Amino acid sequence: MAVYICKNCGSVVESNTTPHSAGCPKGGGHFWIKACPKGGITPKVGTHPYQCKKCGITIYCSTTPTSAGCPKGGGHIWLKL
Repeated sequence: MAVYICKNCGSVVESNTTPHSAGCPKGGGHFWIKACPKGGITPKVGTHPYQCKKCGITIYCSTTPTSAGCPKGGGHIWLKL
């Protein structure tokens, strides 16, 4: 599954398709960014842990996640743990 991060509130979900935008706790709708095409919010075979130095989100991806859409502003700064 792919990993999506809301750039508004920082919610992280696993999904095969772009999640629905309704229900963002920051108001309005979620603004989902696909962080990586194959991974999860828990460890999976073939994935590695990455943590954003700015917002602290940790995800597990098979490749380096995209830097786009950090909820703290600008882009994520991913560190491979």
